Amino acid sequence: MALPKHAILVDRSARVCASNAMAARLARGVTGCSAVPDQWGLSDVFDISPEAAIKEIIVAASGGILLFPLRDPAPGSPSRMRFRVSPVRNGGAAPRHFVLVSERGDALGKTFRDLNAELEHVDAEARRERAYRRSLQRANEALNASNAELKSFAYAVSHDLKSPVQTVAMLLSEMSECNEGDLGDDVTELVDMSRETLSRMSVLIEDLLRYTQLIGTYIRKAPCDLNAIVDEVIADLRAEVKGAGATVRRGDLPVVLGDAVMLRVLFQNLVSNAVKFRCPDRPPEIMVESGARDPDGRARIEVRDNGIGIAPEYRDRIFELFNRLHRHEDIPGSGLGLTMCRRIVHNLKGGLEVGENPGGGSVFTVSLRMPEHE
Repeated sequence: MALPKHAILVDRSARVCASNAMAARLARGVTGCSAVPDQWGLSDVFDISPEAAIKEIIVAASGGILLFPLRDPAPGSPSRMRFRVSPVRNGGAAPRHFVLVSERGDALGKTFRDLNAELEHVDAEARRERAYRRSLQRANEALNASNAELKSFAYAVSHDLKSPVQTVAMLLSEMSECNEGDLGDDVTELVDMSRETLSRMSVLIEDLLRYTQLIGTYIRKAPCDLNAIVDEVIADLRAEVKGAGATVRRGDLPVVLGDAVMLRVLFQNLVSNAVKFRCPDRPPEIMVESGARDPDGRARIEVRDNGIGIAPEYRDRIFELFNRLHRHEDIPGSGLGLTMCRRIVHNLKGGLEVGENPGGGSVFTVSLRMPEHE
């Protein structure tokens, strides 16, 4: 004996706009209401959320089958219903309504029909999952190729710029030496300005080369003692620290999971910046100490200073490529240091934030994974 079909018209919020007598009878039996269109939705009759229902409908509209579980199936009746979906076309726009029509069957075939529908549903889900994984793999391959191309291009450009910059600097030096005392004050000043410009350009090229080496780089991570790394950084910056009259101290720091060379570059940039962006009316004081772990269980290391600080509206911009908040004449630099820091931390699956030091100045917070996260 053939079972009559249920026909339902729904919108994109899974609300019922119209239904035939069989569908209305089903809704009245489950909900106990009058089942007037616009007053009930699929989630009132079927055990599925509106969001999940419309997602399944959109997927099935391309030719698949829906399998919705009933909220309160009658004894001896199927616990699920199968539907074919047809979108209501609206020109070239995305459909805003869908027609759901239940599939016919016979009373003796209910169990087999349910089982077959469930198997078809699982198979459709598996096909969608495989398609998603293939799409994700293609996207990753395209991203890796793009990163490799960008890295090669930036490295080639930076490397090719080094030679002419060095050549011009050498020629200026030879011209100054060969014509010492004969150039005049104005020419001498122009030569000095040119040499300073070339020096800044050399620093920029070197920083750009270092940055390109971080793009798409796989870092082999191992336990690293930050006490030893920060001590080496402080020793390397001894002349810079002494020249600024600064004091750099550290607390007891944890062992983290990372790469010693990359971590050294990271903290050297942060400590050097803390010395560089100092307040003119007080000697710089920098403290590197461990903070409480973050919600993901990563170690937090704070680099605090009493310098000029960073206004809240600029705290995201300072990590952008070549973004500087001060003129080079006031504070030298290439605008790449903090960009490299964030890239290093990203490669280590960590985090880097900046905030205000309650005593004045800034505090940079680095979050790094611990060895137990491996």
